Amino acid sequence: MMENKTAQPGHFYAIGVGPGDPDLLTLRAAHLVESADVIFAPQSKKSKSSLALQAVAPLLKNQEIVVTQYPMERDNGRTRDRWKLLAEDVADRCQRGQSVVQVTLGDPLIFATSSYLLEALAEKLPSDLIHVEPGISAFQMTASCFSDPLTLQEDRLMIMSATDLVAVENALD
Repeated sequence: MMENKTAQPGHFYAIGVGPGDPDLLTLRAAHLVESADVIFAPQSKKSKSSLALQAVAPLLKNQEIVVTQYPMERDNGRTRDRWKLLAEDVADRCQRGQSVVQVTLGDPLIFATSSYLLEALAEKLPSDLIHVEPGISAFQMTASCFSDPLTLQEDRLMIMSATDLVAVENALD
């Protein structure tokens, strides 16, 4: 459990900002964003702005903002090479004493850009300087819109990408 509610010098925080509504950030996520020195935000190649950055916009003061197009290609090697370069930038900033936050939609560990950055940072920063703040994921938000439980008692819940329909069919068998 994280003791400090504010971003600490030299630390990195992967923060889930939920489905994009600023009211759905956790209190800890809000405190970390408000107190960070640097905010890294993803932006898709197709978009003109970062949805994750928009979700935390009301909390921004004098932080340095780094908006970058994060690689999400089918070529896993090229994707991971690009993440290593981004991790070097983040690690360098942390080693200079800056607190660095990366905001991502949903949760940082569920189909999120943060997973790649966390993997690359593990080689560059000690684990006690790397933190993850969970966020509300899209499937949770969708279920809440319908007031429909996702699981009850012995039910099972499986999360998987729907980009490979054959894999989805096999999982359902």
